[in-house]
Amino acid sequence: MMEKIYLFMMYGLRGFIRALPFLFLSLVLIFISNKLYSINEVSIYTIMPISISKGIMLLALCSFVAAIIVWIYNWITDYRSDYLPNWIRRELY
Repeated sequence: MMEKIYLFMMYGLRGFIRALPFLFLSLVLIFISNKLYSINEVSIYTIMPISISKGIMLLALCSFVAAIIVWIYNWITDYRSDYLPNWIRRELY
């Protein structure tokens, strides 16, 4: 049972590495969005940064979804082609 869990994780390793740029982009966009949204003063000019912040948060969400799609796609293709790097194959078999 543990070997099947290891194989499941190892097939997802390459997809995770390919999805890392999207994950980092998502984290950066969330950080920028939170900095724009934390305005303390209330005036008519605060509407624009808040709406820009919501747009950036939507971009962060889209980037996170893209990372998940990239990971799942790579996991499926690696599983179908039975691809594992040589250093993993040496350790498992």
